[in-house]
Amino acid sequence: NDTLYACYTPIRYTVAYSCNGGTSGSTSSSSHVFNESKNLTTNGCLKTGYNFNGWSTNSDGSGASYGNGQSVQGIYDVHKGTLRLYAKWQPRNDIDYTINYYIQNVNGSGHTKHSTVVKEDGTADAEKIINPIAITGFTSPSNQNVVIKPDNSTVVNFYYTRNSYTVTYNSNGATTRKFKGTTYDETNFQTQSKQKIYYEMCTILYLFV
Repeated sequence: NDTLYACYTPIRYTVAYSCNGGTSGSTSSSSHVFNESKNLTTNGCLKTGYNFNGWSTNSDGSGASYGNGQSVQGIYDVHKGTLRLYAKWQPRNDIDYTINYYIQNVNGSGHTKHSTVVKEDGTADAEKIINPIAITGFTSPSNQNVVIKPDNSTVVNFYYTRNSYTVTYNSNGATTRKFKGTTYDETNFQTQSKQKIYYEMCTILYLFV
């Protein structure tokens, strides 16, 4: 009688890497033998506004996780099969966004840029409440709730309304009294003349600051 002996061949498999929403780059597949240690391919995927945070066997990050270039052994047991790993991404919290402040023109038509500020504390693809600064002589607009774009391109514009005033003239015994409205910082403000018989009207200078 002949004796037959089992012959075992190590399982060989491939690990493929998905950038999983990455914006550029790629990671080459790696070949592995079951129960032999070998490093995973170093990550080459990039995603704007995010940091690479390892690999997962599930696209939502809920599966088994592996580090970048981690040494693995026997993580897959299907001969000549392919194990796909998905990149995990951590949003950065130092994303730039720009805030422009516009003030209403004196004549009430349109706005002129007052100032611009660039902030660096946004979180990629996350909502952020932006509050307007106070500008003397102007009514501040409401705050804005925006989603920070991961490519530093978020722009928030605030438009301010110029405060208005009514100047009342005391005729001080004159036969007529008139009123004129003005707005903050108006430079072409003209007083209304008032006269009283036998009296010379005093000139009054109003300075708005």
